Amino acid sequence: MSEQSQTPFLKFLEAGEGKGGFETDDVLAALLLLMKQVLAAHEAGLVAPLDGIADLQLAEQGHFVFAPDKVSSPNKNTSKIEALQSPVS
Repeated sequence: MSEQSQTPFLKFLEAGEGKGGFETDDVLAALLLLMKQVLAAHEAGLVAPLDGIADLQLAEQGHFVFAPDKVSSPNKNTSKIEALQSPVS
């Protein structure tokens, strides 16, 4: 994969792998603020832009975030939910 086509998340993973892997504290430090940002979006009735990793940004402090203007309203696919909930014969 070319250097330009890699997302910040993939670069982060490769850098961590190059250092011998991640400790639990490394993962928590990288993702905890992102999780708080997702929670804030959900509490506001919105959805975080986490359909893939394209919208993840790595802050200078080494943790992941997404641009606040990327949140959106939730989409409901009622027919898919009903299909998943129907009994299997």
